[in-house]
Amino acid sequence: MPSPGSAVTFTDDLSLLSRLLGHPVVSLERERAPMMDLERITAVVLAPDRAIPLPPNNVLRNLGEVAELRALLEGWSRQEAETLKGRVRAGDLEASPEALEAEMLAVAQGL
Repeated sequence: MPSPGSAVTFTDDLSLLSRLLGHPVVSLERERAPMMDLERITAVVLAPDRAIPLPPNNVLRNLGEVAELRALLEGWSRQEAETLKGRVRAGDLEASPEALEAEMLAVAQGL
């Protein structure tokens, strides 16, 4: 498991992304901008073939963005998910399902 502060590429490790989201990730839908040859992730495909569009400005580059998507998948409001995203991004949280769930519980309890 990566240590806090280490570079984690969630889009390259679907197994880690699956564990963090609490759902099996089959693939990521990507879109290329032809003029600039840039690639953007537009959705996460969960088993069985359920595509979840990413929220605006969320490209799964950091644990905060993964936390936001996890919260939305759990039925949190967009505002609650944004709060969690900011809190996780501001902290030095380990990229583990247990650490993320503990942070979600703290936010849900208003701590």
